[in-house]
Amino acid sequence: MTEQIDINLLLDFVRKAGEAILQIYNHAFDVTHKDDSSPLTLADTASNQILIDSLTKSYPNIPF
Repeated sequence: MTEQIDINLLLDFVRKAGEAILQIYNHAFDVTHKDDSSPLTLADTASNQILIDSLTKSYPNIPF
Protein backbone atom coordinates (compact mmCIF):
# COMPACT_ATOMS: atom_id res chain seq x y z
CA MET A 1 0.00 0.00 0.00
CA THR A 2 1.32 3.43 -0.95
CA GLU A 3 1.23 6.16 1.67
CA GLN A 4 -1.00 9.09 0.68
CA ILE A 5 0.73 12.46 0.45
CA ASP A 6 -1.13 15.63 1.38
CA ILE A 7 -0.25 18.26 -1.23
CA ASN A 8 -1.42 21.08 1.05
CA LEU A 9 0.91 19.89 3.77
CA LEU A 10 3.78 19.81 1.27
CA LEU A 11 2.93 23.35 0.18
CA ASP A 12 3.14 24.46 3.82
CA PHE A 13 6.62 22.91 4.07
CA VAL A 14 7.74 24.72 0.93
CA ARG A 15 6.32 28.05 2.15
CA LYS A 16 8.21 27.69 5.45
CA ALA A 17 11.42 26.89 3.58
CA GLY A 18 10.84 29.88 1.31
CA GLU A 19 10.31 32.17 4.29
CA ALA A 20 13.62 31.00 5.77
CA ILE A 21 15.35 31.73 2.46
CA LEU A 22 13.90 35.23 2.25
CA GLN A 23 14.86 36.05 5.84
CA ILE A 24 18.46 35.21 5.04
CA TYR A 25 18.56 36.83 1.59
CA ASN A 26 17.17 40.09 3.02
CA HIS A 27 20.49 40.47 4.86
CA ALA A 28 24.13 40.13 3.91
CA PHE A 29 25.20 36.50 3.62
CA ASP A 30 28.26 34.47 2.75
CA VAL A 31 28.57 31.99 -0.06
CA THR A 32 30.74 28.92 0.33
CA HIS A 33 31.35 26.23 -2.24
CA LYS A 34 30.86 22.49 -2.14
CA ASP A 35 33.50 20.05 -3.35
CA ASP A 36 32.06 20.25 -6.86
CA SER A 37 32.43 24.08 -6.78
CA SER A 38 28.68 24.68 -6.68
CA PRO A 39 27.61 27.52 -4.35
CA LEU A 40 26.14 26.89 -0.92
CA THR A 41 24.55 29.50 1.35
CA LEU A 42 23.02 29.49 4.81
CA ALA A 43 19.67 29.85 3.04
CA ASP A 44 20.30 26.60 1.19
CA THR A 45 21.12 24.68 4.34
CA ALA A 46 18.31 26.26 6.40
CA SER A 47 15.62 25.55 3.83
CA ASN A 48 16.93 22.03 3.28
CA GLN A 49 16.79 21.33 7.01
CA ILE A 50 13.20 22.58 7.23
CA LEU A 51 12.17 20.32 4.35
CA ILE A 52 14.01 17.26 5.68
CA ASP A 53 12.66 17.70 9.22
CA SER A 54 9.09 18.28 8.00
CA LEU A 55 9.08 15.37 5.57
CA THR A 56 10.69 12.98 8.02
CA LYS A 57 8.17 13.84 10.72
CA SER A 58 5.12 13.68 8.45
CA TYR A 59 6.15 10.79 6.20
CA PRO A 60 8.59 8.58 8.12
CA ASN A 61 7.99 5.61 5.83
CA ILE A 62 8.97 7.42 2.64
CA PRO A 63 12.72 7.53 2.02
CA PHE A 64 14.22 10.51 0.30
